[in-house]
Amino acid sequence: MKWSWLLVMMSTISWAALPPEHEVERLLLEVEKQVVLGDMARAEELLVRAERLQVELPLDYYYLRGRSRAESSPHEALDSLEQYIVLGGKEAPHYHDALSWFSRLEQELSVPVAETSSPPLPVPKPDSERLERLKQLYMEDDAANALVLHINSMFAVHPYLGTKLRRQGEKQGLEYQLEVKGPQLRIQIKAHTTEGTAISRDNLFVAGLDPYLRYGCMRSDNACWIYHPSQRQQRWLWLALDEEVTQELAASMSQLIRLMQRGSSP
Repeated sequence: MKWSWLLVMMSTISWAALPPEHEVERLLLEVEKQVVLGDMARAEELLVRAERLQVELPLDYYYLRGRSRAESSPHEALDSLEQYIVLGGKEAPHYHDALSWFSRLEQELSVPVAETSSPPLPVPKPDSERLERLKQLYMEDDAANALVLHINSMFAVHPYLGTKLRRQGEKQGLEYQLEVKGPQLRIQIKAHTTEGTAISRDNLFVAGLDPYLRYGCMRSDNACWIYHPSQRQQRWLWLALDEEVTQELAASMSQLIRLMQRGSSP
């Protein structure tokens, strides 16, 4: 009986999980192996497991995430490689390889669409059914006003805090307030820190802007963002980690820009 109990204890110990700070390193070693083998789907599964450990992710995480998503999500891959290069600097073990992949992805993403003999496609009209729904929801007759209210509602409910937990009774992170003035989008930005609140403004003329905004999310940063419409690699507006809400925000702001470009602003 004594020996049976001892064997059970030894078996339990041998199958015990590693502490998170060691398990994340083990998972990243396996990710590196899968990247070399070309199994990016498996590599992505392992990266998600590493993210869920809720420990500080090693520098190599960003490099491996960039490599594993180079084909499936090139914009996210570019962001990850940029973080690896900036955080690790020239001493990072994969510095030159990361630079090479960064250049490759940036070139691929910036390649213009080949010209054809077909006439240029018109800018699609805003989704009238969606606009009608928002006008009813916010009890607005004007579609642009309804979109502004919808956008500001998402900013208010899903603010970027900079941390995973909201501190009770304390303002933190970023607050945005959008308004439309003629041909301009005007965004007030309040940045709350322990030293106080800094207020800035971003005014953007919509003429000539790409009316289809892109967005990205990263679990390790606990954040999502909207990319700037004229500076394609700049993370412009930040939100709490929620891809569905961020997608809706990008769609709503894109629709608002298209309305303004057609002269339908308030």
